[in-house]
Amino acid sequence: MGDARGLDPRQGPTPGQRFGRYTILEQLGAGGMSVVYAAHDPDLDRQVALKILRPEPAAEAGSSSSSSSKAEEYTVRLDRAGNERDPVRERLLSEGRALARLSHPNLIAVFEVGTVGDQVFLSMEHVAGISLGRWLAASPDRPWRQVLSVFAQAGRGLAAAHAAGLVHGDFKPDNVVIEESTLRARVVDFGLARAAGTRSAGDVLGTPRYMAPEQRAGRAIDARADQYAFAVALHEALHGRHPDPAMDGARHPAAGAADPRGRVPARIDRALARALAVDPADRFGSMAALLARLEPRLVGRGVAVAAAALVASATALTITLFPGGAGEEAARCNGGPARLAGSWDAAHRAALERGFAGSGRPHAAVSARHASEALDRYAAAWLAMHREACLASARGEQSVDLLDRRMACLDRRLAQLRGRTDLLTRQPDGDVVDHALDLVDLAPLSECADAEALLTRTAPPADPTRRREALAIEELVDRATLASKAGRGTEALRDATAAVTRARALDHPPVTARANLALSIALEDADRQREAEQALHDGVAAAERAGDDALAATILVRMVFVVGSSQLRAAEGRTLARLAEAALGRAGDRADPDLRARLQTAVGSVALQEGKLDEAEAVLTQALDLSRELLGPDDLRVAATENILANALNRHGKYDEARAHYLAALAIRRKVLGDSHPRTAGLYQNLGNLETAERRYDDARRHFEQALAIQSRSPDDSTANSREGLGNIAAMTGEFAQAIRYHEEALAERRARLGPDHPSVALSLHNLGDIYVSDGKPAQALPLLREAAALQRRTLGETHHRYGGTLAIIGEALLQSGHPAESVTTLEEAASILTRALGEDHPTALQARGALAVARLALARRSRGGSRRAIDQPIAELEHVAPRLPENDADGARFRFALARELVAAGRDRARALDLAGRARRTFDATHRPRQRDEVDRWLARSGAPGRVKRGASAR
Repeated sequence: MGDARGLDPRQGPTPGQRFGRYTILEQLGAGGMSVVYAAHDPDLDRQVALKILRPEPAAEAGSSSSSSSKAEEYTVRLDRAGNERDPVRERLLSEGRALARLSHPNLIAVFEVGTVGDQVFLSMEHVAGISLGRWLAASPDRPWRQVLSVFAQAGRGLAAAHAAGLVHGDFKPDNVVIEESTLRARVVDFGLARAAGTRSAGDVLGTPRYMAPEQRAGRAIDARADQYAFAVALHEALHGRHPDPAMDGARHPAAGAADPRGRVPARIDRALARALAVDPADRFGSMAALLARLEPRLVGRGVAVAAAALVASATALTITLFPGGAGEEAARCNGGPARLAGSWDAAHRAALERGFAGSGRPHAAVSARHASEALDRYAAAWLAMHREACLASARGEQSVDLLDRRMACLDRRLAQLRGRTDLLTRQPDGDVVDHALDLVDLAPLSECADAEALLTRTAPPADPTRRREALAIEELVDRATLASKAGRGTEALRDATAAVTRARALDHPPVTARANLALSIALEDADRQREAEQALHDGVAAAERAGDDALAATILVRMVFVVGSSQLRAAEGRTLARLAEAALGRAGDRADPDLRARLQTAVGSVALQEGKLDEAEAVLTQALDLSRELLGPDDLRVAATENILANALNRHGKYDEARAHYLAALAIRRKVLGDSHPRTAGLYQNLGNLETAERRYDDARRHFEQALAIQSRSPDDSTANSREGLGNIAAMTGEFAQAIRYHEEALAERRARLGPDHPSVALSLHNLGDIYVSDGKPAQALPLLREAAALQRRTLGETHHRYGGTLAIIGEALLQSGHPAESVTTLEEAASILTRALGEDHPTALQARGALAVARLALARRSRGGSRRAIDQPIAELEHVAPRLPENDADGARFRFALARELVAAGRDRARALDLAGRARRTFDATHRPRQRDEVDRWLARSGAPGRVKRGASAR
């Protein structure tokens, strides 16, 4: 068998010849830089792709290069011993060895780099597949999401090379191989690869169609040139044309129709436009940042796309790509694993799985797997970014100050990771298992790579003592945040309060802002909304002092929820939304990708609380579209937005549309969390509420029982909401004894779980009292309602709408008890509170106003000497209220019947009065109010109404 040793480098071995130890099988391809063969490696008994590099033709390929630069490149040089050196050969060997150290699922694996005679070769993984270019040409109508997914894989491969200090230099679709069976993409042909920033001036190598402007001009290039080439290729693939019309002489295979792969979201075109900027400084800072804008759902909240993919490059051995003594500096960049030790590893993973299994939760295995995978990704991403930050300094690309800020940021993230692993692995209870996916939702690592943001924000304290205190406060903040996510409200409030106290003493704005944000969350969970609002005000002020627009935007969005939705101060909520929008604009790419969708959700929530249902539906639909676009269809945050949009549609009476969104949210939660998770149970509850509103009581009961079954399997889960749903169905079907039993069970659970003074206990007392009033038993209702009102006044305040709502039911009970004067006084206070809190035409305020009108009429009838005005004013109020409440609403029916009686008593519009009474009777019958229905029947009999519905007959 022939040997290839000694052949002219411009020639190559032929099939059957030996090249070193390799047996050549066939030529696979050739280019100016190299020839690629299929070969057999006898040592490992496997087929490889053998790439034999030919440097001289590669130099000639740079047609724009000056002759002087070529001459300089190939001038014979001497080493220190006086021997001849070939700098091109040395460079290719150095860069080939660097590639061999990279191991990444989206890069072709390089097994060996070496020489045979004077020829440099790379032994690489042999992959059966087609090029990305051929794959795209084969189906011009592939969906854009599929195309983007494949390109994102290639982008992650490039990012891995960039993290190792390499630039590809000739990225294009023909240099990506697709395994058709799996659609796995791998970047190939690093024949032009250089150490980042080492491309010589005048050295024009690559494919002009994909070259960055600086590369075509012969200037030095870095990883941003690959970013430009990647953006050109992706733009072509999605739109069927080159982004620069002047370069589109050679048409792309998909050219013809605009957007041949379907409508491409504007966010993708915006990201590509930035990556295609003429000035490299205007492009994204890294491939990771570009990918985060293209496919933010892969980022999650806290894991940069490319960083998560760099496991192998983060743990690689020293890569000596730097001139002079930089290789020694780079060797110092391998300290990440030692820093990470004890934070997350195989032992922690095993402990997590054991602890979750011991929790008794039926969904423990699913939660353990998802949590472990998320922490695996985060730990790998942290390692990659720690090394990349160090290497950037070794290459002289960043100042000592920037490195210091990046490492401080990474230290904070590492402390957060440790806090989570401690909580998840040390005897996790049911609450921890239930909230596992929330607990592994860490702060974005991408923030630690954003040089502009890090340099414009307040620097970490320079004094070592103050810096240690800042880090200790950050750990307290993280503990409080974790406790909130795990449902441990007392711990959260304790740690957050301590963090704010210490942050005030330290007076370091970034720490103060984050501490106040954590405190606001803990206070919200305790239903202390006013105090939560104050903490948010303090937090946003500190964030602005720190120059952290992204954090300020996050806090402002939360304020929209707290002020505009939870506290029903809509006008202020909308003002805060405008401030949040401005902060988001200033933050730009540094803000959490889905924060804009969360802002729209907040505005939709405000509109929903105002009763502006058309606006709420429109805004929440936009929020859902944006969330799907940014996060993908199966993200839990998408499920949350589906759920709130369904709530709005349900309130609007659009039951079929609401059901579709509830079912979509349920499908996501079942897929991600499993059938037995408490959040899955929550969707069954909402479906039960929907079916209740439609009076499909059997379906509603089935959904509430499904929720109750899931919750009952986990002893720590609350069943109160499901029991209340079942109790409401019982009340609506006239089964008051059963309804009272369900609500008493819910009340007992809340007292035991939350303590006697929690606002949710007051809610149960209110609901139970309301059922007694509906059953005509005011004596049993009043003690419960008065206890609820006292608790609400103490915990929520005298202006809160819940307190006003309970006063309204007390007023009704007093009227039933024969105390109209006291009823009027109580209902006046209730109507005043609810009108101020909710607006005069909010359904709850209308119900209080209608009840007050009925009480005033009762008081006027009792006095017998009441003025005409005392009668006419309540009648006018009923005329206003009755049409504004739904036809199937029992309160609306009561007010229609009251109006009918007054019209007949005044001798006015008898026909209309009888119509109002008939409509009220049908509603009472349909809502299982036999006592009220019989009262209408008796009145109709006395009034001699023709054709009235006989007692007991169904008018439905």
